[in-house]
Amino acid sequence: MSLLLLTTTTTATPAPEAAAAYVPEHIRYLADDEERSQAADIIMKAIEGKKGHVFICESAMNCIEKIFAAVGGTEERKRLKNLLQNERFAIKIIKNKKSDRISSIQSKKLRKETRQIFSTGDSIGAITITSNAAFLRSARQAGVHLKALLHPARALVGHIVMKAAADSQAAATTSINNAKT
Repeated sequence: MSLLLLTTTTTATPAPEAAAAYVPEHIRYLADDEERSQAADIIMKAIEGKKGHVFICESAMNCIEKIFAAVGGTEERKRLKNLLQNERFAIKIIKNKKSDRISSIQSKKLRKETRQIFSTGDSIGAITITSNAAFLRSARQAGVHLKALLHPARALVGHIVMKAAADSQAAATTSINNAKT
């Protein structure tokens, strides 16, 4: 069995206690939801024991790198690096491949990268691990049934938590400095 690892952008960083009060509620919800049901665990169970059969296409890798560079926290980046370099999985980066079935899906809303990622999985007969339920619905409505493992969508929140902590520290320092003058 082949697997196409679509995305690893599923690990939210729980808010440190010191910054928790300053983190927006929707971000706390995402981190709490991740603690209750870790999407990474679902992905790890799916790829465990599949050494040599776990792939990520170039488009998926490029998307992941852009997302993590823009919004990934330090711990999230570290977990991604550990996953990609983990000898237990031996994840292979492969070239994008074309699938006529995916090309036949008519929708202007579908991003080029999304088509490339699902096309690659479909063309090699892989199970695509994804949180993109919308694409799977579009495909199904077009009569294209894909092999997929749907995991909960998660947002990277480490950068927001760290910014909130830094902002609260700066505000506290400013308050102390103003009190001294």
